[in-house]
Amino acid sequence: MTVFTHRILSSLVGLGLLTLGACSSADDETLELETADTNGAATPDTAAADAPAALSREAQIAIIEQRLDATNGRDWETWESLHTPDAIRTAPELEEPLQSAAAMRAAIETLSVAFPDYHLELERAFGQGEWLALRIHTTGTMTGPLTFSDGTQLPPTGQPIQQDWAALVRFEGERIAEFHEFYDQLTLMVQLGLITP
Repeated sequence: MTVFTHRILSSLVGLGLLTLGACSSADDETLELETADTNGAATPDTAAADAPAALSREAQIAIIEQRLDATNGRDWETWESLHTPDAIRTAPELEEPLQSAAAMRAAIETLSVAFPDYHLELERAFGQGEWLALRIHTTGTMTGPLTFSDGTQLPPTGQPIQQDWAALVRFEGERIAEFHEFYDQLTLMVQLGLITP
């Protein structure tokens, strides 16, 4: 893989090829942690009892759906407000996690210039406690230039993309604190015509 290709991969990932939308209605169970007290009886874990109550799965999904609507509607103020100020994002080709809601917002805004029709749909969501797992479908067409952090631009390829990927999301209260993405970046590069399979 050339340095330029690696740079393209890193930038595409860093820009946030993500999505969100409708989801499964299956309910998940919450497990209560228990430990044995000195008499051998089961009691709730003290740390779990002291922690603030996690949002319901439905409330977490509602926040993800707001994030979806904000992405698809290019409402970046709302998008950023759904994250903690120090939120982090990891993805396969990021050398370092993106740290801060502002940095994450800048990346998704840049991506929307390269892919003006970028669209996200949440296909499935399930989780427990402060964590939610997502399956996401992304579509878009690269009709705009992709600008790298140093100002270099990749001209539009005019090629469409379709991508299915997964994410693990951690909430702090009613905001997203961590967003960890998992996807096949090689297929994305082939779809864009940037590398030959």
